[in-house]
Amino acid sequence: MNKSVTNKIKAKRKDSEGRRNSPGAQIEAISRGSGQLRPGKCGSEILLPEFSLFNRWRMFLKGLFPDGNRGEIRYDYRPLLPPITRDIVGVNRRKETLSNLRVFVANLSLGLIFLLALAGCRHKAERDYIEYWSSSNVFEIEFARKIVAEWNSDSTHREVRLQPVPEGQSSEEIVLAAIVGKTTPDIYSNTWPGVIEQYRDAGVILAFNRFPDFMEYLRERLPDKLEEQFRSSDGQFYQFPWKGNPVLMAYNKALLNDYLNSDLPHTYRQFYQIGEKLRQRLKERGGKQIWMLDPNITPIWWQRFFDFYPFYVSATQGKTFITPGKKVLLDIPESRRVFQFFRQGYETGLMPISLFKEDIFLMNRLVFHLTGPWSIPHYKKFAPEGFEWGYTSIPVPEEGMLPYTYGDAKNIIIFSDTKYPEDCWEFIKFMTSRQNDLLLMRVTQQLPLRKDLLRDTLFTDFFTEYPDMRIFAEHIPYIVGLDQSLYLQEIFDMISKTWDEIVIYRAKDIETGLADLNHQVQVQVNREK
Repeated sequence: MNKSVTNKIKAKRKDSEGRRNSPGAQIEAISRGSGQLRPGKCGSEILLPEFSLFNRWRMFLKGLFPDGNRGEIRYDYRPLLPPITRDIVGVNRRKETLSNLRVFVANLSLGLIFLLALAGCRHKAERDYIEYWSSSNVFEIEFARKIVAEWNSDSTHREVRLQPVPEGQSSEEIVLAAIVGKTTPDIYSNTWPGVIEQYRDAGVILAFNRFPDFMEYLRERLPDKLEEQFRSSDGQFYQFPWKGNPVLMAYNKALLNDYLNSDLPHTYRQFYQIGEKLRQRLKERGGKQIWMLDPNITPIWWQRFFDFYPFYVSATQGKTFITPGKKVLLDIPESRRVFQFFRQGYETGLMPISLFKEDIFLMNRLVFHLTGPWSIPHYKKFAPEGFEWGYTSIPVPEEGMLPYTYGDAKNIIIFSDTKYPEDCWEFIKFMTSRQNDLLLMRVTQQLPLRKDLLRDTLFTDFFTEYPDMRIFAEHIPYIVGLDQSLYLQEIFDMISKTWDEIVIYRAKDIETGLADLNHQVQVQVNREK
């Protein structure tokens, strides 16, 4: 069919409209078909406020228009007539040409929503089985296939059918498309905790507290310190805490121990003492440039989960930056020290203001690298012969502080329109049993959020076989999650912009920049009150 499809997205902030324009309310409105998704003159038209959940994911994950624009935003997608023009009206009227690739991605994403919307009318009502979406990671798919096969081998169980989450720009965006199209699975096991409040606000996920044995089962499994991190603002649990990946520092043993003749740093001061030694060695011996640490300089909100945020929760000893009373704590001494730590790295040349296509850690040009347990199979596969590495905790401001870090958790949710909530809960308990947590570790080399991993004899052989995983398991009780906020992506986008100004390019002083940031984030958080 040669008909060109035009999809229009109009966005306008309406602060005065309160909850009607909240992210959850917009999903709710779309899901119940209240005029937000409707036929247009050519194809379909989506009308969404700027900060609806769907549009926010498009903003931050696709980068289809610059941050900071307000007012009416109109997109015309014309796949047969690339390149297209983007008009932004309300602040400055200007036009920018998007690449053909972005046009294709945008149309593909919207096309997926329309297909899901067409399919969603009868799909779930006719199901007599549980549909389970796993991650698209090949190792997690293998794990999911094994547990589904074992579950289904018992004829007394309701059948579970596995579907890896469809490929897309992000799994979160695919799930949003499924919510809009009413084609969500019953269970999804790759949920980033940062979207839970938005799903809860929309009413599209179930509270696990409805199951009488939930709290007992949760407390048997979850380390005591982690429980409150996953409780929503209404006191309920809408996610089952499943697995986490503590962010630590990998280090090059040859560079640290031999070239620099140094021990592992535990404090900021020790880190920069090694850094000064590195500068002197390079000055004396010359040769290729070597850096202490290589944070990603891309000003994308989620990159701050791998520099600012693990250092922040480490410096605050496990505290996040939004209190239960909705007070923002970004302009505090601990936060200033974190900003100063990284700013000093760029000022002294110990951190590169560059992006590299190559893995400079494996090229012996980097002493430390911020990463998680996912790096273990990567290093084993690609490390040059003789390359040795290890892992250590995030440095802290002072001696004697505990090794807190960001946990990068992925959790399990049940969608509220499932016909079989009790069967879903039984499958989740089966999936997260001790035996299947061991299977998860063996197949994926990821860690379950389970207490006593290193003391439980069931897991002893695993940690003997995979000794690099031990230090990550030691950090499971010290992982910190994210604040429960409807506007978490916008908040981290604000942090990322300020990080860019203060830390990387030093265009603002720390005190002024953090005071401005704290005010901006507080205004955003106040919208939830």
